[in-house]
Amino acid sequence: MKKISFCKNIQMSYQWLRHRNKICNFPYLPYETIRNFQIEKIKKIVSDAYNYIPFYKELYSSVEVDPKNINSFSDFEKLPTISKSDIVGKESLLIDKRYDNKDLICSKTSGTSGMFLDIFCDMDMFATEELQVIRMIKELYPNYNSFSREVLVYTSKYPVASMLGFYRAYYVNNLKSAEYIFNFILDKKPSVLAIYPSILNEIIKTIKFDFNKLNLKLIITNSEQSTQQERALFSKLFGCMVIDEFSSEELQSIAYQCEHYNYHEVSDCTVIEILSLDSDKPVCIGEVGEITGTCLINKAMPLIRY
Repeated sequence: MKKISFCKNIQMSYQWLRHRNKICNFPYLPYETIRNFQIEKIKKIVSDAYNYIPFYKELYSSVEVDPKNINSFSDFEKLPTISKSDIVGKESLLIDKRYDNKDLICSKTSGTSGMFLDIFCDMDMFATEELQVIRMIKELYPNYNSFSREVLVYTSKYPVASMLGFYRAYYVNNLKSAEYIFNFILDKKPSVLAIYPSILNEIIKTIKFDFNKLNLKLIITNSEQSTQQERALFSKLFGCMVIDEFSSEELQSIAYQCEHYNYHEVSDCTVIEILSLDSDKPVCIGEVGEITGTCLINKAMPLIRY
């Protein structure tokens, strides 16, 4: 993933300052206010998708859906769902025609399903996502501030290393050896570590060290499944809170654990539906279903009921 230019960083930092208070206060709004925010976002996204994105124009025309009639969640549920197999190889048809591809940042899905997908994102999305991540961290580690450091152990380099030098994040490729990754963490002295649980396990097995001496304040596991029992062990070994975060390249932030280890949706990033495995109908409370999401922050390539 390419690194953004200095000028783009300034633009993003401006967006960050402009929307900071609104984004940081969002989770504490009344439920009805949040749902109204989501449906207004959805109406705009669906309308723009129909008017400016060839894939959705064809899809919604084929089922005779008029975006002007999307005024509630029950209306929204009438839209067809899409899956990765529907859009692999058709990424160019999913980009809003008002955007120049040269101004977008492309990332790739991890391919765990056996299919790789290119995701094109606009600059505003990264500014918004960065704020949402900062908000999450501050909820879990209140002393996190603009001078704190984070290490990201991830598949592809994040295009934003800081907000004009603040909230600095250091990236290390997860394909490096456990020893290399550990030494990188040791060198950067972060407060926050975001890492795959399998890599954290490999470090624990490979490195002989008192991990409390890293002085980490928060570990965020992501991208892979782990149990609460595993995360409790990590917490004991590293002497800090360890929480799980659920996200994807396609939908961005989806949910994360709070200090009580319950999962909370990131409702200003993704609208989540739990649908029946054999239909597009919502399941009843307590029933097992399939997660379907709509990203609210990527205007350039929105994924709707994905």
